[in-house]
Amino acid sequence: MGQNNLSEALNFYALNRPQKAEVASFYELYLSCFDDDPTRKWSQKGFEEILSLEGVAAHLCARGDNLSGFIIWRVTCDESEILNIGVAATDRQKGIGASLLNGMIARMEKEKIAKIFLEVREGNVEAKALYNNCGFKVTGRRKAYYSHQDGGREDAVIMTKLL
Repeated sequence: MGQNNLSEALNFYALNRPQKAEVASFYELYLSCFDDDPTRKWSQKGFEEILSLEGVAAHLCARGDNLSGFIIWRVTCDESEILNIGVAATDRQKGIGASLLNGMIARMEKEKIAKIFLEVREGNVEAKALYNNCGFKVTGRRKAYYSHQDGGREDAVIMTKLL
């Protein structure tokens, strides 16, 4: 992963019980991170509902007034599931994804969470490399879990990190 060479300082912060305006800005960033395939996107209503659920938390990264990246997760008992992570196309390969992920991992360690898991598309080589570099290991697979625009299906790789 490239070095962080952004001209403005990055700011990381937690999003707890977000207000409507915060959710709207966050959703715009979310859409921009996955504009290559509409089958990968949550609806705005679904996005708002997920953020309002008990146990769901998010960290955001901003450069100046512009949101650059996010991570959303859910905690249940002693485990955490990463629901989504994204970085704006213009800010990729600068360490933002790794910083968000490592910040989330540090928070889970403080909260005495035993493990973190996630699902990632089989073909998402960059994301799998990021998770591997942060200590996640492949622990399973969900056959034909994701759908594609052309009607095809793709396996989900389940990755886990024990804390």
